[in-house]
Amino acid sequence: SAQRAGSASMPYLNGRVPQQQQQQQQQEAESAANSRKDKSLGVLCTSFMELYKDAPPNRDDNGAVVEIVEVAEHLGVKRRRIYDIINILESIDIVARVRKNTYRWHGTGDLPKFFAKLQRDAIDEQTRKANGTWVEDPDKPKTKGMATTCQKLLQIFLSTGKLDFTLAYAADIIMGPAAQAAEEAARAAAAAQAAARNPIPLPDPLAPPTLPDDPVSLPPMEVPAIADSTTTSNNGTTTTQKAMKTKVRRMYDIANVLQALGVLTKYNVGSTSQNNKPSLKWTFYLKPDEIAQYGASAQSTNII
Repeated sequence: SAQRAGSASMPYLNGRVPQQQQQQQQQEAESAANSRKDKSLGVLCTSFMELYKDAPPNRDDNGAVVEIVEVAEHLGVKRRRIYDIINILESIDIVARVRKNTYRWHGTGDLPKFFAKLQRDAIDEQTRKANGTWVEDPDKPKTKGMATTCQKLLQIFLSTGKLDFTLAYAADIIMGPAAQAAEEAARAAAAAQAAARNPIPLPDPLAPPTLPDDPVSLPPMEVPAIADSTTTSNNGTTTTQKAMKTKVRRMYDIANVLQALGVLTKYNVGSTSQNNKPSLKWTFYLKPDEIAQYGASAQSTNII
C-alpha cells in the first residue's frame, strides 16, 4: 500500500528536520529582517524536496504519498505555502493529485521526459499557429494559474533554445504586452501620487476667464471617453494593473521554486539598470537541444 508522509513506514521522514529548515528557524530568531527571505518559496521548496529525497516514486500506488497537512506541520508553515509549491511541482509531474490534500510522489527522475513533451507541444503549437491549422485539443487536461505560467515559462527555454532572457521578455510572451504596460502604469501612478503631494497652485476661480482674440481658434470641445469596466483604486491603480502585478509576482515565485530544483537560476534580481535587468538562466543538466534528442526510453535518474 502507499506510504504516507511522517508515518512509521517512511523512515526517510521520521524525525528529520532539514538543515535548511534549522537554518531558517535560527535566522528568524536572530533577525526579523531576514524572515521574508527565509520563508521564500525557494527555501521552502528546498526543505520540501529534502524530505522526499529518498522517497520511492509512486506511479502505481505503491510508493510515497505527500500529505499536505502533515508536511505543513512538519515544516512549520501554513498549508497555502505548501500548496504554492505543490501546484508548481504538479505542473511538471513531480507530484500528482490523488484527492484533496493528498498527492502521489513521482520524483524528479522523469523530468527530462516531461520537458521533452513540453518542448514538442510548444513547437507543435507554434508550427500550427504559423500555418493556420492550430485547434485547441478539447480533451487536453486543463491547467490554470501558477501551473500554466510555469509550463509556459519552461516552454520559452525549450522551444526557442535560449539559455537566458530577461523576466520582462518572459512576461511579454506569457502575459502579453499588458505586463509591460502594467509596469509603466504603476510608475505613472507613483508619479501622480508624488504630484498630488506637491500640487500646482490653481488659478483664482473668481477671476474672469481669458479668451483668445480670435474665438474661432478655440480647440474643439473634447468628447468625454466612455468609461470601461475597469475600476480604479484611490492610488490610481486599475484592477487590471493589480492583476498583472500579481501575475508578475507569481512568476518570481515560480522562478524561486525552479531555481531550488536546479532547473534555472535568477540573476540581476532587484536591479533597476536598463542594461542589467532581472533575468533567468537555464541551468538544468540537459540543455534544450539535448532534451530534444532525449529518447522516451532513456533511464530515469533522480537529480534531487
